[in-house]
Amino acid sequence: MKSLKVKSTIIALSTSIILLSAPFGYANDAANNSHADTYESKHKRMYSHDRSRLKKMARYLEFTEEQRTAAKDIAARTKEAMTPLKERMKAFKESVKAMTLNSDFDEDMFADSYEQNKETFYQMALIKAKMGHELMQLMTDEQKEKWEAKKENKRAKRG
Repeated sequence: MKSLKVKSTIIALSTSIILLSAPFGYANDAANNSHADTYESKHKRMYSHDRSRLKKMARYLEFTEEQRTAAKDIAARTKEAMTPLKERMKAFKESVKAMTLNSDFDEDMFADSYEQNKETFYQMALIKAKMGHELMQLMTDEQKEKWEAKKENKRAKRG
């Protein structure tokens, strides 16, 4: 009789524990979904390079408000100038990808495609160099020294 009471008590307790813990399982699913949303937003933020790099640079070099505003203007102009070039670059990369997926790689076709996009490569490099030059002109001598030291340290770590 006593073992029957113990068994029924254990069964009742285990059933109630299972029933009471079910809402926590659903809450965990909701938390996992929000994690996915957070991951995607972090991913987007991580790969919005220009803005995050510019912010890090401004914070590291302790830019004044005027410098920050000017740097944002430079970045906006650069982005505007790069947009059509990025479209051309995307088309070039897609054509190269198509070439690599073919059973035979055609070097002449690649060379032609590269030759057609040479001007795009040049324009992109020129715009990036101009942006770098304009940003360097914003900096004080101390900020330039600090920035160059940081770049040199980064190069040394890379080997």
